[in-house]
Amino acid sequence: PPLCGYAASPRSRIATQCGQGDAASAAGRPLHGGPGLERAGFMGCGQTSAQRMSGMPVNTDLRLTLLNPWQRGFPLEREPFAHIASIQGLTTDEVLAGYARLQSDGALSRIGGVFAGNAGGAALLAAMAVPPERLDAVAAVVSSHPGVNHNYQREHHFNLWFVMTGQDDAAVRAAMRSLEEATGLPALQLRMRRASRSGLGFRLGGSTPPAPTATAREATPLQDADRPLAALLEDGVPLVPRPYDAWAQALGRTPESVLHTLQQWLDQGTVRRIGAIVRHHELGFDANAMTV
Repeated sequence: PPLCGYAASPRSRIATQCGQGDAASAAGRPLHGGPGLERAGFMGCGQTSAQRMSGMPVNTDLRLTLLNPWQRGFPLEREPFAHIASIQGLTTDEVLAGYARLQSDGALSRIGGVFAGNAGGAALLAAMAVPPERLDAVAAVVSSHPGVNHNYQREHHFNLWFVMTGQDDAAVRAAMRSLEEATGLPALQLRMRRASRSGLGFRLGGSTPPAPTATAREATPLQDADRPLAALLEDGVPLVPRPYDAWAQALGRTPESVLHTLQQWLDQGTVRRIGAIVRHHELGFDANAMTV
């Protein structure tokens, strides 16, 4: 989506700001140069388990089986991977090893939540008109800022587009001022006014569905007491048989209360979806456009 649903950053900051969702600006040439772009690996099974899998080539069956159906609607029950295994005709170990392999191969960012843009924190879409000879240097400065999620070169007078996030609007504005001072360039700053499409997924084995998505309803803001759980959801579901039990133990809660809160967030629109967050480029989505 053009102005909302930005992909969460690699280091969870939702305890203070709440992540902004899927890859709104996931297009153009990604410009790496510091933190804020790629997500580190999450807990999971080792390569030994993955090597025991048979008949599931990573480029076909594995992606279609474990990613395509589970980009939303990830099971909210005590043993979610066993549930997936029963549906897909696999064992729980094979499912866990498969997700670990997809993550290590770069196709899977994490299994986690996409928070509504107005559920907490603040973010804006920004652009700079950078002289071509300075593009790589300026991109490196922008990418090194901890509040930057995406950073892309585009074919336009404004040729560098990125997403800045922060705890609140004042923090985002201050961060933008610091980047303008560091680069010596003014930035076009576009705040989200209304979410028109959130929770974007990728249909593997075919083209991206062309059907429009209805305007997202107003989300119930995240409560301060729930931010520790939100941070865990943004960082990703651990690849263990009972991941919600692990979260409950870390938070001093019961697994039932954790699952209840997650379902409540979905029902209230605080979280747009819970599921596999894929990396579009690694899955072969290498052509795209941004329209305004």
